[in-house]
Order: sequence, then C-alpha cells, then structure tokens
Amino acid sequence: MILVACLLLNDPALAEQPWRLRDALALPAWVKLDVQHRLRYESLDGQYRAGGEGGDQQLALQTLAHLRLGSPTLKLGLEMLDARVFLDDAASTLDPGMVNSAELLQGYIEWQPDTGAAQGAMIVKAGRQTIDYGTRRLIARNRFRNTVNAFNGLGVRFTSAAGHESEAFVVVPVIRLPTARTRLQNNEASFDEEDFGTVLWLASWRSAPGPVRLEAYLIGLNETDGVFDTRNRRLQTPGLRLFREPAPGRIDFQLELVQQLGEVRGSTASTDRADLDHHAHYESLHLGYTFEAPWSPRAIAMFDYARGDEDPTDDDNQRFDTLYGARRFEYGPSGIFGPFLRTNMLTPGWRLNVTPRENLQAFIGHRAYWLASDRDIWLAANLRDTTGQSGSFIGHQLEACVTWQLIPDTLALEAGGAWLSEGEFREAEQGRGDPGASSYLYTQFTLSY
Repeated sequence: MILVACLLLNDPALAEQPWRLRDALALPAWVKLDVQHRLRYESLDGQYRAGGEGGDQQLALQTLAHLRLGSPTLKLGLEMLDARVFLDDAASTLDPGMVNSAELLQGYIEWQPDTGAAQGAMIVKAGRQTIDYGTRRLIARNRFRNTVNAFNGLGVRFTSAAGHESEAFVVVPVIRLPTARTRLQNNEASFDEEDFGTVLWLASWRSAPGPVRLEAYLIGLNETDGVFDTRNRRLQTPGLRLFREPAPGRIDFQLELVQQLGEVRGSTASTDRADLDHHAHYESLHLGYTFEAPWSPRAIAMFDYARGDEDPTDDDNQRFDTLYGARRFEYGPSGIFGPFLRTNMLTPGWRLNVTPRENLQAFIGHRAYWLASDRDIWLAANLRDTTGQSGSFIGHQLEACVTWQLIPDTLALEAGGAWLSEGEFREAEQGRGDPGASSYLYTQFTLSY
C-alpha cells in the first residue's frame, strides 16, 4: 500500500482529479465501487490496565470495499471488511474489537422514492447495515476502531419539506466472531452472527436547520439469553439535544441530556440471574468559538458527566451504559489505548482545532478525569475500590493529532498521541507495580480509491 501511495504522489493530476478504481474499470453509471485501505502502527508505554505490565504495540490493518448497484431510487449495497492485527504483544487486551477477518459488514437494499420536493424525502434501508445516529455517542459506525458495529433490520428516515428530520429503526446487533484470543491472534475468519435475542430500536425527531436546532429521541434495548450470554439489559434511553453549528465569528454550543431506565443483570454469567433496577444519566456540554483569523482556530470548552454505580451491595445499578456508541472523538484514541468509556466519569476539558492549510488539520486538547462514583469501577482499566477509600481522581490526559491530506480524497497521513498522568485512584489501585504515566503514539496511512 505504501509503495502504491508513493507512486500516486508523483502524479500531479491527482491533485485535481483523484484516481478511482471505478473509473479505471469503466464501470457503468449504475455501479459504484469504493475501496479504502488503512495501515496504523500503535505503541503504548505504561500499561494502565489491571494486571498489565510493560508496554504494548500493534500493527492494525483495515480494508473496506463498498459496492452499490442500482439507481438513485433503488440500490443494493454490499460492503466487505477485513480487519487484522500484527505485532500484538502479550500485554495487549486483544479482542473482537480489533480483529474481524474477511467479513460481510453490510448487505442491504435501499429505497428512496421520488416523492417530489413538496412532499419531502424518504429513505428506507433493510438488511445488514451500519448506523450513525446523532452525536454518535450512543449508536455509531466506528471510524478509529479497527472493527465496525453492524446491525440487521429495517430503518426509515424522512425529511419534511420544511426540513424537519425524523428517523426510526428496529434492528438486531451482529456479534463479531471469533472471540477466543488464540484465534484472534491468528487473524482467523469466522462468519459473524446476528443476535436475534437482542432488539435495538430508535425513534427520533430533529428540527429544521436554523440558528438553534433541537433533537429528541428514544432508544430501546431488550436483551435475552439465547445463543449468546448477555446482561439481559432492558433499557429505555430518552435523550434531548440542543445545538448550534460552528461558524466563523460566533459562539456554537451543544447540550445533550440523556436518561436511562430499566433493568439489568450484574454480569453476563449464565449463573447470574439477579435483576437490578437501572437508573442512570449522562450530560454533555460543549461551548465553542471559531475565530475569523488565519488557520481558522476553534476553541472548545467541554464538560461530560456519566453516572456511576453508587453502592455495589444494593439491588440498584446507576452506571450509565453507552450502548453502541463511539468514543474516540471525545475521549482520545481507542485501539490499544482507550482508557475511558462513557460511564462512571466526570471530565472537564478543552480543545483547540486549527487548519493551517486546506489539506492540513490539527488539534491539541486536555481533559481531567474523575470517577463519578468512587465506589464504582474504572471500566476500561478494570480497577475498582468498593470502599471508596482510594479516591476518585484518575489523572490528566493530554492529546494531539495532525491529519495531512497528501492527495485530497485519496491519501491521508495521520499522526497523534496521548499522555495519561497518574491520579490518586490509579496510584492506589495499581499499587507498587504501577508504571506511572501512560504514553500512547500512533501513525496511520489511509488510501482511498
């Protein structure tokens, strides 16, 4: 892939018209084909996870090939994913989130009837599909992670003539296989399976574009043990979002308020049959300003709160569940790093985005992390003090990233990293074997054609 990229760089015509495989194959207009390769090297020095020692590294490869056949009104879509890892150290938490070899990611039919501008627009999609919803905090198509969430079912989106947007779907999640570490280490392929014992549904509404927009939604999740052992989550997650889009010379904002009600088991173990009453919540507030200046700097102040379980001995669970959401865009790189999930956290922070050139973007940011409940778990690290005597401060995280579009829409280079300090909770729970701060670096190439 790198050799091909170097050859492409020598062709100045690509700066004006990116090379595409579909054009080289002279495919008819009713056939669309897009291919993307990504190669990423990651290294982690200072393992923060429970029982971890030393550092870690990984070479992650991802290939996506998306074929669409048909007209704008009716099309068939097929997308293949091949996600593999190499150079994986024993200290890594290798899991199905990193490996998914030779898998059908999407296989769907999409219908978009020609209703006319006066009637609005509708899209109906059925089959195996990926889903990005809203802020992507609760349901997302993963972008940084090597594998991607997929679902099977039916979805409908409607945009009224006035611009108001409605969306609804009913789907079942696709379980990535295999799960055994030995098979993942060998990048073995196995057909993924739908979990027909689990149903995920959504109903939402978003106001038309304007100075301030409002979004309201309700997400339902109902799990039962079938082929796969689950926590039998029976959750209803209503949310409300108020936001203003960024624009030069003005303040933008985003406020999202989410409640979560229902029942859940304490674990996925088949012997654990005790249901806990579930009541959790999540709040996020972002305030930004884009300066009318060279490099278009945008400064953002952030505050997120996700409730944690207050008492591990009672019959209630207050730990927020992020469902099928993504996290890289808010809490730093995932991959072999990913210390924070949208659960049991209190985190203020800031970020500065700049665009020195049209094809060059960068940002630097900082967040401080506390446990929302000092008796609940730091989930990504699997560290917990049920007495609460270890404190709640996990540490400071600094992050930076640069993305350079070497060939627009064809070849991108991204490099970044994060540093996580040692707070009182981490120091107390990891004990004498604590490696101190954690340092993570990555470099990736993405080739699209």
